[in-house]
Amino acid sequence: MKSGFDYSMGNLQLDFLEMVKGRFDEQHFKLNYSPVKTKKIPVDVSEGLAETIARKKEEVRRMKGPFFDDQLVGTHGLRVENGILEIDAYPTTYFTYAGSNQSLDKRLPDGKTIREKYIEDPRNLDDILANPIGVSAVTITDDDMCFYAKRSEKLGTFPNRYGIAPAGFMERNDLIDGVPSPFATIKREGKEELLLEGKLKFEITGFGRSRETMHSEVYGTLCTDMTSKEIMTGITEHIRDVEESVEKKKKLKKIVETFDITRDLGVEENVEKYFVEFKPEEVIKRKIFVNANDMWVHAHAIAIINALYNEWPERVERLLREL
Repeated sequence: MKSGFDYSMGNLQLDFLEMVKGRFDEQHFKLNYSPVKTKKIPVDVSEGLAETIARKKEEVRRMKGPFFDDQLVGTHGLRVENGILEIDAYPTTYFTYAGSNQSLDKRLPDGKTIREKYIEDPRNLDDILANPIGVSAVTITDDDMCFYAKRSEKLGTFPNRYGIAPAGFMERNDLIDGVPSPFATIKREGKEELLLEGKLKFEITGFGRSRETMHSEVYGTLCTDMTSKEIMTGITEHIRDVEESVEKKKKLKKIVETFDITRDLGVEENVEKYFVEFKPEEVIKRKIFVNANDMWVHAHAIAIINALYNEWPERVERLLREL
């Protein structure tokens, strides 16, 4: 994989191509969804798809993690016009993502990798890859805390890396007015991962592609009227309910699966472990961004930095220079 460090601020460097940076609420966003649009997968890629899926299924099975073919939304175009972020989208699947974006460095019969043969310009979203749209947000609570944690080693995507929540791929049934929307995705993921209730305000702060998988990422900030203690109390109570009922284990919330949260610690201890005060000095000085290129889900790291930078640009730049 080429290491170009497309994203750089101070000593924070990431193999991530940030294609759009700004602030876009729901009124300044448009998804142009074509349900009949398809991408033609080259024969030498599609022929190896079944083998790739079988191998990845086995890898995830050994880790006792989930692996199924979600019906997702992919992207093939992007633009900003008159202050509105527009994304051109089409239907795709998780298995197609696994066989293309997640297999970029797989050798084809001619000896070249998918990346070498088919990816010339990383800014071209209309390539042969599935390019599902990931949506992530740094959650900022009513008591000015933000959530981050290390992801479980059992996950099929980005295990053992620091990440934020909510986060997940846009699914075809994440609808607003009958059209898939990242704003609906974040609302769904917020309920699944953090059990968020009440008022939620999502603002997109960027769009880009990580060189690791080249899939698309929409990221931003999610403000909630819940406090960090209220969120963690809800998660802890959910874990207790699950542990007391075999039947309820089938309804285990994603937050527990994603971040391995347990009841071993009390609510206050879990708040201290998973939340940090939303200030540059508190977040960046925890040194969680040292070696961020290897330790973080790239879009998640940028989401936090963008959120902080939008409020305190000079302080963020200074602290990142000191990393």
